[in-house]
Amino acid sequence: ALRANRLEVDLLTPSELPTSPLALSAWDAFLLVDLPARALPPASQAALQRAVRDLGRGPLMGGGRASFGAGGWRGTPIEATLPVEMLVEADERRPDIALAFLIDRSSSMGEPISGASGAPSKLDLAKEAVLQAGALLRPADRLGLLAFDIAAQPAWPLQPAGDPSGFEAAVLGIQAQGGTSLTAGLGPARMALAEASSTRRHAILLTDGWTEAGGMEAARREAVRLAAAGITLSVVGVGEASAPELAELAALGGGRYLEARDPAELPRIFVEETQLALGSFTVEQRFQPLPGAPSAILAGLDAASLPVLEGYDASHARPAAQVALRSPLEDPLLAQWQYGLGRSVAWTSTLDPTWADAWLSWPDFSRFATQLVGWILPPPETGGLAIGVALDGRTARVTVTLTGEALAGGTAADEAPADQELAGQTSAGNEPAGQTVADQEPTGQASAGQAPATGPVERVGLRLLGPDGKPLDRDLARVAADRFEAAITLPEAGAWLLRASGRDAAGRLLAARTAGLVLPLAPEYAGPAEPPTDPRLFALAEATGGRQLDPNDAAAAFDPVPGARGAVELWPWLLTLAVLLLPFDVAARRLGLGAAIDERRSAWTRRARRPGTAPPGATGPRSERVRSRGSAPSEPAAEADDEALLEGLRAARDRARRG
Repeated sequence: ALRANRLEVDLLTPSELPTSPLALSAWDAFLLVDLPARALPPASQAALQRAVRDLGRGPLMGGGRASFGAGGWRGTPIEATLPVEMLVEADERRPDIALAFLIDRSSSMGEPISGASGAPSKLDLAKEAVLQAGALLRPADRLGLLAFDIAAQPAWPLQPAGDPSGFEAAVLGIQAQGGTSLTAGLGPARMALAEASSTRRHAILLTDGWTEAGGMEAARREAVRLAAAGITLSVVGVGEASAPELAELAALGGGRYLEARDPAELPRIFVEETQLALGSFTVEQRFQPLPGAPSAILAGLDAASLPVLEGYDASHARPAAQVALRSPLEDPLLAQWQYGLGRSVAWTSTLDPTWADAWLSWPDFSRFATQLVGWILPPPETGGLAIGVALDGRTARVTVTLTGEALAGGTAADEAPADQELAGQTSAGNEPAGQTVADQEPTGQASAGQAPATGPVERVGLRLLGPDGKPLDRDLARVAADRFEAAITLPEAGAWLLRASGRDAAGRLLAARTAGLVLPLAPEYAGPAEPPTDPRLFALAEATGGRQLDPNDAAAAFDPVPGARGAVELWPWLLTLAVLLLPFDVAARRLGLGAAIDERRSAWTRRARRPGTAPPGATGPRSERVRSRGSAPSEPAAEADDEALLEGLRAARDRARRG
């Protein structure tokens, strides 16, 4: 129905919902349909609350057997955003109940849930879960507690729930020991509950599933006996419990199977199951919805002749809420209100065949669903405001300039007045005439009447949402007829979202605008607002062969840079080398090393010039080289060769003279 009316819908699993309000701002509205509280992580719940209160997003909770109070939403951040509270004012409508908790106290339940020092055990969390669930019972109800390993220990025999301190002492006294026999707990519980005269009789079994051989088959037979006695059995499996077997056990007992892979979920699961067992949160009977206060959600629809419903989740309307439809028991069926900057709706029946089968075939169902969601959509960004932000260290200087209708006056935008933005502190009487929450029109829907005329913007408020999700609210000072300014010190680095709201003298919203800024981790990481002008920077670039870069062109920093050229004088290095070598030269002369070296050089030269003699380093057959290395000529032989050479030269001279 929503997509047919051009609304874009994304289907998300609870684990896919972001845990940051800024990330949640990507969506305008959130529909929680028959969703238990334990399915939505606490971090996501807190982020969604801030997204509604501080960013103007809208939640809609739909009813079902696992929603509202039956889904364990009481006391959660999501409940705080809704126009109803998850409690039933008339407790006398709820039948009395006999409730027994069966707690596995085997040794495996005493193991810590993590390796950290001082971490609680599964049994510790089970005790906390039992205490929270037991607190939901009235004194007229009957409450029992049975701990078991391979035998049963009636820690708190079935009796009226009128002694909370005694019950707490009994719970805290349970210690982990022994093995596990499920029948050891189921048998005594069946006998105790069978003797109770309460209208409802219910048992909740908590175990990690580790039982003795053949124990599961015996437990199945016991579950069948419980059902035959009119006693329902629900099973909570913790940790690595045997899920298929335990789920079958719960089905045989006519109850539910709830899995707690994270033992920290046990308190929430026990509260949810106990609330469902009490039966005070769901009313399943055929009825005709009754009209209440006028609402834009029902614009164009005949509230007196709506289709019948088969059930709803009982709740209590908040004082500031507008109840557009109610049940014959005066419980809210369709309620709406303003929460901070956002608006939320509670539709306590279903939007599926469970309780609203006749509505699905109703010709106006598509229009109703569209107007239901449309009312919680935030108003679109309006003209009339321009936001400018300049950072100076950790100080953000925000300037808001008025234009158009914001400066001259116009009509009020679709949002509650400023005094309506205090969540949980509003009342219908606080709103200006003609601008109640009930008659505000949903985005995209035709107005039944004209919005009230307003004057020009007289004040501008600013809400900042930082990385930690905590809002900062500031009023801007008027510095000119069309300009408001403020200097705000940001306490934390990161991304900030700014929403400026311009209001007239009566406090009605006339214009709104959203902007963002990022505060760097340190001022030196922030980009310069304009190119540098210090001449020393230019001189440094020129002296080193570099160039000036444009701060707005980051890619230019990676362009190739030509190598720098320069001259270096070598004479100091050469002079130093000469000084170091001078002592070696003097030593060589004093020791006569120079003459010996000259004589050796002369001998080498004579041998090199002799015919048939290979110069040093010449290659030849390997055998000859080896022999030459092995038997070098002696010094006397070399001198004889020199004398023979001289005699030959003299004889040649004498022959030349005679001729």
